[in-house]
Amino acid sequence: MLNSLKDIKLVDESKILGEGAFSQVQKVISQKDGKTYALKRVDVSSLSPAEVSNLRNEIALHRTLDHANIIHFVDCLQIGNLVYILLEYAGNGSVFFYIHSREGLPESLALRFFYQTALAVRYLHEHKIVHRDIKPENILLDNLFNAKLCDFGWSCFLPDNMARTSICGTYEYMPPEIVNDQNSCHTSKVDIWCLGILLYELLHG
Repeated sequence: MLNSLKDIKLVDESKILGEGAFSQVQKVISQKDGKTYALKRVDVSSLSPAEVSNLRNEIALHRTLDHANIIHFVDCLQIGNLVYILLEYAGNGSVFFYIHSREGLPESLALRFFYQTALAVRYLHEHKIVHRDIKPENILLDNLFNAKLCDFGWSCFLPDNMARTSICGTYEYMPPEIVNDQNSCHTSKVDIWCLGILLYELLHG
């Protein structure tokens, strides 16, 4: 679908949906189907070899996923040092902005966001994938306010009876076994801990 940048048109060049140290996300319209998408642009020339490897792993993993509560991976394209990743567009931003603009969400809305995120996590775990960075910033909301888990930069395949020792994720959401012992192994249970933190934030801001 994304054969060249001529296949898409920026909606507003000055508007940035999201921004990282070496990436930007902008709203685009496909010239092929007329639909709105999010385009993530990554400058790989600024990345270390390990970071480039992580990006490749993220793309390879994300493109295998197919779930109603996970941002859909559409296509990707590399031109020189720039990698363009075309993703499903979530028109209502991230959960972060909603829960931190007030002292907690109504229980019915908190339950909706939490339940849909948990469905996405269950899907990942059934496919032996651990997200490892579940937080409000990584949960987007579509036009119908359905929760969509995104950002698989720290995700990995983790078969049964296996564990990881790498330190990754966001500090405030890391479970005790990682924070207290950096040599400790962790499993898919790290995502369950993050869901607990998420539920608290949804209810209390």
